[in-house]
Amino acid sequence: MTAKALLKTFFESDVANDLEVIKRFYHKDCIAYWNSSKGFSERDFNAIYEFFKGVTVSYDRMRFQVSHMLQEDD
Repeated sequence: MTAKALLKTFFESDVANDLEVIKRFYHKDCIAYWNSSKGFSERDFNAIYEFFKGVTVSYDRMRFQVSHMLQEDD
């Protein structure tokens, strides 16, 4: 699977209703650098999983909107 196809599959997933998406697409050693209205934070896999767990409680659906996906030769 190409990197572009992988990202497309993730963005088309239903992460608000399926936490397996996180386990499938995020590496256990990942760290997300997160800027929000509360400031900067780092989130490891468990923090990312807990964040999306909260999303599943708060939302019926979560949609990603991608305006551009670029890759050379594709």
